[in-house]
Amino acid sequence: MGQYLTFVLFRILVFPLSALPSSLLFGLSGFVKFILQDVLKYRKKVIESNIERALPQLSSLERKKIAQDFYSHLSQLFIESLKCFNISKKELLDRMLIVNPEVLLPFYEKNQSVILVTGHYANWELGVIIGPTFISQKSIGFYKRIQNPLIDKAVYESRERHGMQLKSLKETASAFHQTEIEKNEATAYFMVADQSPTNLDQAVWTDFMGIDTACIHGPEKYARKYKLPVFYIHLERLSKGHYQCALDEICPDPDQLEEGEITKKFMAKLEANIMENPANWLWSHRRWKHQRNP
Repeated sequence: MGQYLTFVLFRILVFPLSALPSSLLFGLSGFVKFILQDVLKYRKKVIESNIERALPQLSSLERKKIAQDFYSHLSQLFIESLKCFNISKKELLDRMLIVNPEVLLPFYEKNQSVILVTGHYANWELGVIIGPTFISQKSIGFYKRIQNPLIDKAVYESRERHGMQLKSLKETASAFHQTEIEKNEATAYFMVADQSPTNLDQAVWTDFMGIDTACIHGPEKYARKYKLPVFYIHLERLSKGHYQCALDEICPDPDQLEEGEITKKFMAKLEANIMENPANWLWSHRRWKHQRNP
């Protein structure tokens, strides 16, 4: 009963708001920022600690500005996530400019699947949702399920409206296995891979933002297992609610790189992306909670 009541409240609040014009919704972003930053002080200590640790070369005033700008970014993400429940294909294409989709065409013509990997930068969710609108490959994205199954189903259905097939993170291995063993359709696998890993025994360690960092091994693992090319989804915010996406090649052939190099190249591209506008990365997650055993 509790989950059902939560879902009812979710429907009452989210769906009417998502139907509002984007101009009206974005007008609420300042209020959302005030709630997150000044009322809830959402993960304030984590955000400030992460920025101080990753950007020690900046002054305290510069780091404070990044933290404030991050709350603005987070409030815009909240509004944009609401709009995704009701966004049209036309508006989706208007809000995300894809610079070079043609780089994937040669792989599609060879019936070759690819892995497209990114981090929690800019609006990564929008970057994944738009995938099927600009590539020929079938699109599969992986997501963490919401504990409330009713809300999870609503989110799942809204994110699949434009052609993306979603699989839970627990289904990652089976999704790759089924598609690549059958080899019946070239697939683009969209993966967000800058979270702190849960399995440290399989983590790849690298220098990220000047910090010895444990990294998720999943994209590299599946690239090597099924011999898949890997591309980085380079995202950039152009203006409020508008983004640009470019696909940067990480490796055309995993066998050409030493073990761990795919992950390190991905993290290097992500770091360069972050440094373009640090406030647009998800500083609120506990990225550096693990330390390497001596």
